[in-house]
Amino acid sequence: LTVSIDSLTVGFAFGLTKENIYLASSIFMFLSSTFTALGLILGKRIQEKYQNKGKIIGIILMIGLSLKYLFTS
Repeated sequence: LTVSIDSLTVGFAFGLTKENIYLASSIFMFLSSTFTALGLILGKRIQEKYQNKGKIIGIILMIGLSLKYLFTS
């Protein structure tokens, strides 16, 4: 759901600008796909190497990033 809301706001922003929407959309699609694939690959490697500790590392990273974004603006 969060990704959908983020994409919706990006779509609104693209609609309001006078920039090349096809180039910007292509760059956004490429980067989103690349980082999603990278996250899946790294997650699998961490899971294989650390097994259950990989889940704990992921949880700590998500909580840490959430707190960072919550308290910094």
